[in-house]
Amino acid sequence: MAEDIFLKIESDKVDGESADKGHKGELEIQSWSWGVSNAGSAHRGTGAGTGKASFSDASFMMTMDKAAPILMQSSGTGVHHKKCTLTQRRAGGKEQVEFIKLTMEDVLVSSVQLSSSSQDAMVSFTLNFAKFKIEYTPQAASGGKDAKTEFSYNIAENATA
Repeated sequence: MAEDIFLKIESDKVDGESADKGHKGELEIQSWSWGVSNAGSAHRGTGAGTGKASFSDASFMMTMDKAAPILMQSSGTGVHHKKCTLTQRRAGGKEQVEFIKLTMEDVLVSSVQLSSSSQDAMVSFTLNFAKFKIEYTPQAASGGKDAKTEFSYNIAENATA
């Protein structure tokens, strides 16, 4: 199933080239990944959890666009962005369902890598953030939206938000 992924960086300087009606000027993302780990100790017979969760930086890949030099500048100078929002959607029914929404706050562009082949110039970058909210909205059999689930966490304070 075809899906579209957009990233909005709330800044007066970081604009992408999306012409999409609902995501104009946002970055068009090709792929992304992000996760959390927590060291377990069940194999030592001392309980299952040992401490603080470790959230990775979120990684993104996109085709080169006008935002690339600004992302590099942002990373190089350590500029923080108030909020970034990733939205992923798929076609369904009469509307396109935005089924993943990741909102990040107090965001630092922690790395930027440029790469190229004879096909496309690409930009890979990572975002480090202090707080997030992840929302998932399943697609109902009718093609519309079903009840969403969500989780908010303040990484800096190691507490649910």
